[in-house]
Amino acid sequence: MTLTVLDALYIVLIVFSSVIGTLLIITLIRIIKILGPIVEIAEFYEKVKQTIIAYSQIPTVVKEKFKGKKQKTEKKSKETKEGEK
Repeated sequence: MTLTVLDALYIVLIVFSSVIGTLLIITLIRIIKILGPIVEIAEFYEKVKQTIIAYSQIPTVVKEKFKGKKQKTEKKSKETKEGEK
């Protein structure tokens, strides 16, 4: 059995593609290891951002509740004044 030029080129192509594939996989694994902490930092940033947004809405909620209570007391006082008449 003789080895032709095409067979040799086919073997070289298979070896070359497997070496390149292995190098790509190693590179991607390293990139994922590098990006892992960055993704965690981004997730932490999003959590902090949501918390800050939630806490920044507290004054408006308190203000709305205060206005609601104030309006209720004004309605009650008007009703009592009208009831006295």
